[in-house]
Amino acid sequence: MPEPDTPLARLRAQDYERYLTCLFAPPGRQEALAALYGFNYEIARVAEQVSEPAIGMIRLQWWRDAITEIYEGKPPRAHETVAALAAAVKTHRLPQEPFQRLINAREADLSDTPPQRVQDFTAYAEATGATLGALAAAILEASETATAAAREAAAAYAITGMLRATAFFARQRRLLLPYDLLMRHHVMANSIFDLKPSHGLAAAVRELAALAETRLERCEALAAGLANPEQRAVLAALLPAALARQHLKAIGRQRHNVFAPRLSMRHPLCLPRLAWRALRGF
Repeated sequence: MPEPDTPLARLRAQDYERYLTCLFAPPGRQEALAALYGFNYEIARVAEQVSEPAIGMIRLQWWRDAITEIYEGKPPRAHETVAALAAAVKTHRLPQEPFQRLINAREADLSDTPPQRVQDFTAYAEATGATLGALAAAILEASETATAAAREAAAAYAITGMLRATAFFARQRRLLLPYDLLMRHHVMANSIFDLKPSHGLAAAVRELAALAETRLERCEALAAGLANPEQRAVLAALLPAALARQHLKAIGRQRHNVFAPRLSMRHPLCLPRLAWRALRGF
């Protein structure tokens, strides 16, 4: 168990799967990774906390300003996540632009309009997931190849997460699946909001899952080219790929029915499976 009231302890309650990946980082970098993921948690939940998009935009602007102030060398704002992130930025010399990109991407969460094209869906996964993976790799001092692998792992995890969250967002009458793909498979938004599975929706989910699979294949090919010491050093940034693989298998077992209750449940063997993946090499 992490020490109480630390970024790692808070992340355990906020984002359990990413918390688990942090445990496989070198001890001196776990809290920095947790601070990064804690920041991601804060901006990702803005849309769920507000009743109007304008209020969400104000909250995202608060985070933009907080990030700007960190890089201007000003004292961090009186917020535990900002303080922890400021320490991580300073210690690991993290670039500013990716943080702004993460915040900008979250503006899409405030819209009721789904992504219009599959390209928009994957661009969102790239802006949120891959950008986060690259920052995690920077904390771990990853090489260019390892960073590319981490980006692919995080993008695959983001795509898988969006599929698993379909039912959650449908209850809020929000839709993350691309409009053009749903139309091609004759899936109406109202059927998703009513949590009604269909062959068309399953086919659309299967196509999006295949995009995540492609990302995982790229990640594994890149990781295979890393020397063993570096692979272990950056393992925490690669393990989201193992989580994505596990979730994709679960989606497949449910015949790509994203409304299946089991998909939203925490897998009891998550940590042992990550440990096994770490032991055998990525």
